[in-house]
Amino acid sequence: MGSPQTELGIYTGVFVCMFATNVRELFRKTIKEGIKK
Repeated sequence: MGSPQTELGIYTGVFVCMFATNVRELFRKTIKEGIKK
């Protein structure tokens, strides 16, 4: 088992990666909708 700080860093990294992916998808959808209008 790693130290709590290391695990927290891993969870933070995973969360940031997921968040960044969701934001990118959201931007892509928003841009597509903007082009349609």
